[in-house]
Amino acid sequence: MKRGAHLRRLLIFFGCGWWLMLTACGTTVPNHTLTLGSSDFTGPTVIEIRAGQNVIFDDPSSSGGYHVLLTGTGGNFTPSTGAPPPLNSTAGLILTAGQSQTITFPVAGTFGITCTIHPGMAATIIVDP
Repeated sequence: MKRGAHLRRLLIFFGCGWWLMLTACGTTVPNHTLTLGSSDFTGPTVIEIRAGQNVIFDDPSSSGGYHVLLTGTGGNFTPSTGAPPPLNSTAGLILTAGQSQTITFPVAGTFGITCTIHPGMAATIIVDP
């Protein structure tokens, strides 16, 4: 066997081994999802991420509704320094049943999320540095 062919086989073997080891160790990107119901959040309402990571706002077609999400509490907008623009405005992030939106949180902070249509909806996104 030629030296080049042997070297290629070793590289493939070790490359596959590293890939399997990384996959088995759970190095996948975590799924940070805030799921919306017809008039509330379902599942976890506190999500902790690192600056630069995303949160998926998911409004399932089977159980979702019409929502206008923004920073604040009790259905009222409160400006929040460092919050992503789609959530940090009176226009808010509009979602209807069957839609989802991925939002990046670039700055550390704690952000309260509410819905103007359903004032009882409350979630918190904690963004660590």
